[in-house]
Amino acid sequence: MSSTSTSIQALQHDLDLPIDRSTLSLLEQSVDAVWIVGLDGRIVYATASVQKTYSLGPVPLGQTLDQLEFFDTRIPVVCDYLQALQDHKHYQNDQFLFSFKHRAPSVARVVGQPLFDSEGQYKGYLTSAIDLGGSGVVNYMRDRLAVHGDQAVNQPEYELDHFVQTLQQTLGIDSVMISGVEGSKMDVLSFYQRGVKQPVYALDIHGTPCEKTLEQGSYIVLRDMPRHYADVSKLMEAETYMGYRLDDVQGKPMGLLCAFHGQELVPVEVVAQVLDSASTLIAPVLSHYLGGKRFNDQTSALTQAYRLAKVGTWLNYPGRGTKPRWSPETFEVWGLAEGQEPDLKLMFDQVHPEDQEKVAYHWNNLESIGSYTLEYRITDSHGRIKWLLESAETELDEQGAYRRVVGVIQDISEQKRDEEQLRTLAHAVFESSSIVYTLDRRARIVDCNPAFEECTGYSREEVLGQPGTILNTANTPRVLYWGLWRKLLSGQEWRGETENKRCNGEHYWAQTVITPVRNSNGEVISYLCVQEDITEKKRQDAMLRHQAYHDGLTGLANRRKVQEELEELLKKQQAVSLLFIDLDGFKYVNDSLGHIVGDGLLQRVGKRLQSTIREADLLARLGGDEFLVVLESNSDAELTAERILKVLSHPFEISGRIMHLGASIGIVTSPDDGDTSEVLLRNADAAMYHAKSKGKNTYSVFSSDIYRHSARRMQLEIGLRHALQRGELRLHYQPQKFLADGRLFGAEALCRWYSHELGDVSPSEFIPLAEEIGLIDDLGDWVVREALRSCRQWREAGVEDVVVSINVSPRQLRSDSLLTTISGALKEFRLPASALCVEVTETLLMDSYDKAQSLLNSLRELGVSLAIDDFGVGYSSLSYLKRFPFDSLKIDRSFVGDMENNEDDHTLIRTIVQLGHNLGLKVVAEGVENQAQQDLLTAIGCDAIQGYWLSKPIDGDSFLDLVVEQTVVSC
Repeated sequence: MSSTSTSIQALQHDLDLPIDRSTLSLLEQSVDAVWIVGLDGRIVYATASVQKTYSLGPVPLGQTLDQLEFFDTRIPVVCDYLQALQDHKHYQNDQFLFSFKHRAPSVARVVGQPLFDSEGQYKGYLTSAIDLGGSGVVNYMRDRLAVHGDQAVNQPEYELDHFVQTLQQTLGIDSVMISGVEGSKMDVLSFYQRGVKQPVYALDIHGTPCEKTLEQGSYIVLRDMPRHYADVSKLMEAETYMGYRLDDVQGKPMGLLCAFHGQELVPVEVVAQVLDSASTLIAPVLSHYLGGKRFNDQTSALTQAYRLAKVGTWLNYPGRGTKPRWSPETFEVWGLAEGQEPDLKLMFDQVHPEDQEKVAYHWNNLESIGSYTLEYRITDSHGRIKWLLESAETELDEQGAYRRVVGVIQDISEQKRDEEQLRTLAHAVFESSSIVYTLDRRARIVDCNPAFEECTGYSREEVLGQPGTILNTANTPRVLYWGLWRKLLSGQEWRGETENKRCNGEHYWAQTVITPVRNSNGEVISYLCVQEDITEKKRQDAMLRHQAYHDGLTGLANRRKVQEELEELLKKQQAVSLLFIDLDGFKYVNDSLGHIVGDGLLQRVGKRLQSTIREADLLARLGGDEFLVVLESNSDAELTAERILKVLSHPFEISGRIMHLGASIGIVTSPDDGDTSEVLLRNADAAMYHAKSKGKNTYSVFSSDIYRHSARRMQLEIGLRHALQRGELRLHYQPQKFLADGRLFGAEALCRWYSHELGDVSPSEFIPLAEEIGLIDDLGDWVVREALRSCRQWREAGVEDVVVSINVSPRQLRSDSLLTTISGALKEFRLPASALCVEVTETLLMDSYDKAQSLLNSLRELGVSLAIDDFGVGYSSLSYLKRFPFDSLKIDRSFVGDMENNEDDHTLIRTIVQLGHNLGLKVVAEGVENQAQQDLLTAIGCDAIQGYWLSKPIDGDSFLDLVVEQTVVSC
């Protein structure tokens, strides 16, 4: 390759590619493999990493991609990539396979991007490949092998061939085989050599590397096989051997996975990881295959098996004058001495009277019916009833003449007792309200209860004899069923959630328990399936999960959703762009026209923003009038910002009013502007404020200067650090009133900051900032003491029973000092703990669950009352209400605001009130703004309210005047 400057100049001059010189310089220094294909489909540029990663000689300039060894056009992903290149389309694949003749394959994350000039003319195709190393190959192979794992129960032979062929062809190994072993004998069950399936055979492994693999107990690698095993090396035409021992569920060796190659496997570590991973998938398939094979092999020892199983055999030669021949077990079944000549009349007399008719029919008509199998009872010499299972079949000679009768007979009394016990158990279980059905050992339904019929829509008659898979859905991963049966076949109980299908095709979710049922010998004879229909629970969970990840007003993703999605994209090293959008002019609309109009405006804005992005991009509302767009590329962020400004420039009409909005947008891209969601969001916020400082209704692309000169933030931080000492902070109190008697019983303390330099600063600005810069503990301690100081003053003025509420931040909830601060302040101001209520939000509980549980329990033991705030806007998990010692529940204002017009909100509030009362909680509705809302809340039994309808947040003296005034009026 020529020097960097020469190659860059050549690309810029000869090809006229739309890539600036600095970008090409970065490509030269990149550790990723990068190449560019020109207009004629030939490689015109490649970084040194292409040579290093894919072991090439000179960079293949001038060649087409399909001329390169590692671009195997038989592989689907390669064909897809070449098609995208030909069509000038974007391409991405996280498991792109590069195959080689003389080394292990490579898996990479490949991204292809067409290059266009400023005129829109196609100039070339830029591709980058990030090699994923050995783990990438392992994951690629595991995915492809696991796809077929669930077919193993029905097609083990096919599966063994599939595993071997996939390993041999994909890894480029000369020979791969799977064998079963027993002692020193090895049965080769599947064998592929250089892409061709080979005949299977049996051999003695003594003196072979396979013997060493068995002895070592895991796996071995031999790089110089001719030196130690010359005969095997010559036979397999190989110098390298790699062997894995395959154990059954008891840890006993049952087989081998062996690989042979003509030279060293490169890199051997990658091949070892792949084969090790494959062995875990092959073992259960091999176990099932060997089980069936051994069954066939054992037919040659049938006589011995009959003897051990106490199954009698007999031969009869009717009309030939030859005595019947009975096995010893047959004499034992009938209670006769061995060698005693059978007397059919005496034997028939032993048959139970109720069974004699059917026995007589089968015994007397065997020649015409050809065969029979029947169960019947006899009375033995001790007067005991025995159940017998007898099968008989006639044999004809070559001329079709009646030759002899072959029969088997077995005492099944014990089995009948087991069945009776099972029926008794089933009767008890089947009377349950749970869904219950039983499967035989072939997984066919043999019984079900009425609850099964009611839930599934199938009648008992419809499902008897049907496979249990009649309830399966395509949505359930096959690997779940494989794991289920693997556990059951090992004799263990299986528990889990399953998605099932009713008779009408409708799906339902069930909590399922499947238990193997054993007879007195410990043998599994059936499977008992018990289900609880949890469809409604899953629906509610999905609804709550949606609420946890979506904004309640607009239905868009929320901040939590954005952070998780963003972290996932960054983890994949996906280039992303963020557009942080803050509406210009919204606060004026909201303050002047009210929250109802403001909320409607936010919903309209959300819909317009959605129209500006692609389906793959993410739009979220972070809160208030802030929105965020996540683009899964960084190539068109500014174009998207321009589209957003354009759609927002058109006027909005709500309730007959025409309104105009603008937006300030901050843009960041990864990884240049940050490699975590936190940093990217922070920098996007800084860029947005820079856009506002430029006159609003514009966008600003983040740079280091923007962050360094974000004056507003610096002023806030400096001012906040001195606000406590300067006495700039104060508390306002929002009254809370009982609906039953109209009595003011408490107030929520709300922190306010008036800065001498900045004026009134919104809590939404300074409280998150205090959390971020570590001042929240000092601020929180001040709020506790100031709120309790006011409470003390109210009591001294004669107001004894008012409770003051405070909110705590995530940092306080994780701190060990909050409990000490509260208990100390209560003592200082001589107040009972019942004078204080601590409010926490669901989000705080989710983020600090363990710490929160300990702290809240301690506060409750102290006597402080607890409230869960903003209920309904977070995850709204009922487990929080159950596990945490709350006294009251506060309904978020977002539900109250539209309850007069929105039946869903009204129903939801009524449900929350009922839920709270059932759990013994006082229910308080926030954000009450008019008489109509108060009346509705009173009607559905809500306990208390707070909001602007009672009063805006006021200072402590004004609150005291309000309480005293109410007391005087009521008197």
